[in-house]
Amino acid sequence: MQPPSEQAPEPGTLTRWQGFQQMLLRSLWLLFAVAVLFVITRIIRPAPCWGLFLLVSLVSWPIWRYRIEYLLFRRRLVLDGVMQSASRVRRLLWTGNITKGFQVVVSMCLAWLLLTLVFQL
Repeated sequence: MQPPSEQAPEPGTLTRWQGFQQMLLRSLWLLFAVAVLFVITRIIRPAPCWGLFLLVSLVSWPIWRYRIEYLLFRRRLVLDGVMQSASRVRRLLWTGNITKGFQVVVSMCLAWLLLTLVFQL
């Protein structure tokens, strides 16, 4: 077994090259997402009006999933700290059905706004 060298990075830290690689990979994913969105708008532009509702619902699903996961995680952290685990109110609030329903409307509006702005490109 070799003694740890003085120049070895601490666990959990990245070297400069690894940080550059991660930044490059994330940038490529963002460029890919923009390209896909741009292609979708070019294909959908001549579509009838009712097709836009289908497109908005398809785009809003990932937005909804992200927002639900984030909000439920925050809610459950708070509920875990302030309520007893056997509480009936905690079980009702833990599922977050009202929050999920409200986030459907929010994600549809965000998707509609996103598609409206992309059509302007």
